[in-house]
Amino acid sequence: MKLKKRKMKMLKVKARGKTLYISGTFMGQRVRQSTGLPINNKKKADLMRLGIEKDIFDYQMGLSHKFVNENRKWLEAVELYNKHKVDLSDVTRLVVSYLSPLNSYKFVRIRPDLIDDLLSAKVSGSSLNRYRNVANAIINYANKVWGTDVDRVPNPKVDDSRDEHLVKHEVKNLLSVAKLQHMYHYEFRSLIFCGLRLGELLQLDHSNYDRTSNTLFIHRHTKNTKTNSRSIPIADKELQDFFGSKAKGIMFDKVLSKKLNSILRALLRGIGVSRNVRVHDLRHTFAYLLAQSGADLGDIQLLMGHKDISQTMRYRGWIRSRAEKHISKTLTI
Repeated sequence: MKLKKRKMKMLKVKARGKTLYISGTFMGQRVRQSTGLPINNKKKADLMRLGIEKDIFDYQMGLSHKFVNENRKWLEAVELYNKHKVDLSDVTRLVVSYLSPLNSYKFVRIRPDLIDDLLSAKVSGSSLNRYRNVANAIINYANKVWGTDVDRVPNPKVDDSRDEHLVKHEVKNLLSVAKLQHMYHYEFRSLIFCGLRLGELLQLDHSNYDRTSNTLFIHRHTKNTKTNSRSIPIADKELQDFFGSKAKGIMFDKVLSKKLNSILRALLRGIGVSRNVRVHDLRHTFAYLLAQSGADLGDIQLLMGHKDISQTMRYRGWIRSRAEKHISKTLTI
């Protein structure tokens, strides 16, 4: 009995709308991809089909890894990086989350502008550059392992001057108006004199404050169960009284997070400040006040809760200007 020879199935070029697609199964490898060509350019599409079939054949014969690597997805690059980087930071987890719309994209089709647009919609300033660095680390590692050549996301130098802050008389006026109008006076006071992130402020409860030492303890719990803590001495008498009066429970209403920026802008307009100062800039104001009072970068890093001194370096201009004034007064004969 003669066995019939089975004819190998080839890929096919088909029209979908106004574009030609290559689809089918060849040597067990499923293919469905756009040629990007109009329906009147079937000859060129057939050449592309033959090229794909050759890549699959070479791969199946152990001659090449090109086909399988060029068809890997962004999500596979993320998973590859996760295995390489055992201890993932919160920033890495956020980047992966923010870039999840790219999960089904072919890795080799990822463009820097796609990544930048997604990240820019979530963060800005120096934070954006840190997030770009994580995305680039994923790209670099996948390129190295798979032999691909996906472009990195450009990471321009951050202009530190974009970090807004209030000066002393503006702080005084803001807090006076907020107190007079009963407009979240203690929230703004805590952000300015404690350097808190908004999320840290909203998580504060009575257990964070020690009345004996007048110290606020901030605990940041990360997803990988690590805890980062810092202590902030409270010298402001009004905050001492406020924190000391809280016997139990959460100190601030979490609902206010959605409206605090608009309230801050309204109060600042009322005192003649037209700059675009955000709630997070009150944390920069804390660093500015520390620098003006004589703190060095190490002090500021400690009180701000920065893991890396490079995050604190944005404030070096304030330190330098204070140092220059000090030198001009002391180093004279």
